[in-house]
Amino acid sequence: CKPCRPCPLLAFGHNDLVTDNAFFHRDAAGVLDFGAFDWQQSCVNNVAQEWAWNFHFLEPSFLTAHEDEFIDLILKTYRDHGITHVTKPDFLNDYCLGTVQMYVWGGGGLQLLLGDLKKRGIFESMVPNDPRCRGNGSLDAQTLEKLVGAEMTRRTFTNCCNVMRRHGFYQKWQRWRIERGLEPV
Repeated sequence: CKPCRPCPLLAFGHNDLVTDNAFFHRDAAGVLDFGAFDWQQSCVNNVAQEWAWNFHFLEPSFLTAHEDEFIDLILKTYRDHGITHVTKPDFLNDYCLGTVQMYVWGGGGLQLLLGDLKKRGIFESMVPNDPRCRGNGSLDAQTLEKLVGAEMTRRTFTNCCNVMRRHGFYQKWQRWRIERGLEPV
């Protein structure tokens, strides 16, 4: 795979790590080793976008309070392991631009999901951080799964919008378009 432009933040993303994607083998010395492979969900991506993906289900107030600390720790961990080319400005630029992926994917099935919850009589009583998401036994398994999906999507949208606002998404997007010879919007 060849990226569209040189990218010091190139990463391999594994979006769906489940046990059927794991494999185990022994090396020549007999030491057990592990790997993961997935034809469906794996992709070449951007490391900052992968971290945005990892953060987008966090409670929005928690991410807002700790985002800078998390990013500093990630970058320090990279430096401690000899990865020095990932700068904070580059990371923040790609992290911010990467949120659009979660925003789009998060909204893909939202109307169907909320429509189903409305039919089940749940929609009108939903609240952020709905206590029923904790599986207290008040809902059947299918309804609980849908309610948790709606809560996770709420977090996704809220976090994406907050990250975009905090880090100047519109200006970064305009610069991204200009760098690729596209008209600003």
